[in-house]
Amino acid sequence: MGVYLNWAKLDPWFTLRMLFHLWHPNSPLSHPALTRRAFFGSAFPDDRVLPFQRQLCRYESFWWPLTMMRPFATANAVLGGIDSAAVAKVLVMAGDEDALMAPEVTLHTAAFYRSASNDDNVRVEFVKGAGHHLQNDVQWREGADRLLDWYKGLA
Repeated sequence: MGVYLNWAKLDPWFTLRMLFHLWHPNSPLSHPALTRRAFFGSAFPDDRVLPFQRQLCRYESFWWPLTMMRPFATANAVLGGIDSAAVAKVLVMAGDEDALMAPEVTLHTAAFYRSASNDDNVRVEFVKGAGHHLQNDVQWREGADRLLDWYKGLA
């Protein structure tokens, strides 16, 4: 729910725009400025937003965001489903400029997994300057390096 509240704060014209666009599912990302604000950090070049936006799905289902409004699995069920002899470890990573998965949402996600695990098994990483689409932002390599570092630590 925090993600959708953050989106509402990010885009105060959301509801009016949705009405104007006849509830088109891509309305929240109908302009490069909206896409940039929702998905990228401040260092992302303006000239790369439109090429990214052209790759987005033009029609999203409204059903899946509604299903994300409440938990659909417990932390115990998720961690218990990891087929590993080692203790399940979790990495929660986000950009520190993520407008949707803001730091408080990211920390809440980590707390969810810590509720079912040893505190040392849940690692939180924030990539400085990155937005929601960390894998597409200019800091993607730093995020990938941190993921690789965490992965190597699993052994």
